[in-house]
Amino acid sequence: MARFWRKVAAVSFPITVVLVLVTLCFQFRSNVGFKALKIEKQPGPCALEVGHYCRVTVFFATDRKSSRSSVGATEDNPLAFARATDFGPNRNDSDNPLTFGYLDVSIPAEHKVGHLEQPLPFFRQDPQHDLVVLNVHVSTKTLFSSMLSRAVQLGNNEALIFVHGYHVTFEEAARRTAQLAWDLQFRGIPILFSWPSRGDLLYTADEDSASWAVPHLKAFLELVAQRSGARTIHIIAHSLGNRSLMYALQQISMEHSSMPKFKQIVLAAPDIDTDIFRQLAVAFPSTADHVTVYASSHDRALALSSLIHQFSPIGRQPGSSRPLGTEIDLIDASVMSDDLFSLDHSYYAGNVLVLEDMAYVIRAGLLPANRMLLDPHPSAGLPLYWTFRR
Repeated sequence: MARFWRKVAAVSFPITVVLVLVTLCFQFRSNVGFKALKIEKQPGPCALEVGHYCRVTVFFATDRKSSRSSVGATEDNPLAFARATDFGPNRNDSDNPLTFGYLDVSIPAEHKVGHLEQPLPFFRQDPQHDLVVLNVHVSTKTLFSSMLSRAVQLGNNEALIFVHGYHVTFEEAARRTAQLAWDLQFRGIPILFSWPSRGDLLYTADEDSASWAVPHLKAFLELVAQRSGARTIHIIAHSLGNRSLMYALQQISMEHSSMPKFKQIVLAAPDIDTDIFRQLAVAFPSTADHVTVYASSHDRALALSSLIHQFSPIGRQPGSSRPLGTEIDLIDASVMSDDLFSLDHSYYAGNVLVLEDMAYVIRAGLLPANRMLLDPHPSAGLPLYWTFRR
């Protein structure tokens, strides 16, 4: 028996040592990152609740169809309760496709920048440890505009609109919006536009829905720009959501000559043909002050898109042989998205250095030359694109 336990100890001891070393390496890497970034855990005044978490309020509009016919606000009942799961993958093809409202998302006290904390499968969500959609209220368009305007006045007169991408549910999009606002330390009001992505692997179905949502996104952007009262409005779009956004902005540029410009537009991992991007980019000078594109040659999701369409998405072509357009910066984030065990498609919200660079864009409006994390390429003359320093 003693010989047996000696054999067990001989085998288990090296394994234990390796596990401890790996754990320490990850902790060291994490600690170095946070100390270098000096990112605060709390981006603004927030009294921790009894359960040790804060709340981020997200305003939203969606053209997803509700799974419950009773969900909806009326003039007699302008504010109603709903659930995040009420808004599924189907399109709201009614005469008024947009549903408006607001929701709260928990940010746990131990939240780490770049993480979307969630429970293991088969475990319940806990706002003390996870980003959880706590409640959802739907409202009439009139009440939504009034509430948003009031919130903007109290929130530094700024707003940040997020348009999600492929393979995303409404609940996931809400959690991501809150995480971005928190990790960017954004002082204004976060707003979500959620189009009817199926949240599964049916890519072509999501493509069609992203195109179908263009006029609804256009109408919502006009509403926020004209009726929110925000002096500054930023937009972040991801993946397939960039197609909806760019076509919506094209229509806005053709129809409006006096609508306020959006301030900073960030196109993260855009799933759009490079040549079509250049055609649509002519709308940017009249609709945005500045545009930043984050791209990565390691993006496996866009590699699949390239295989399906036989074109190269701009989000997978970080190097450019000629400028993309006026007031457009192309950022090569390839070195920030080289994870063997992921699709490398969500680096814009999951990598602390990319988030820091994006915060310089959104919060300070800094150009790449003034952002400490980037190097120009070529190094002499007018840069065609920028890369993260290794």
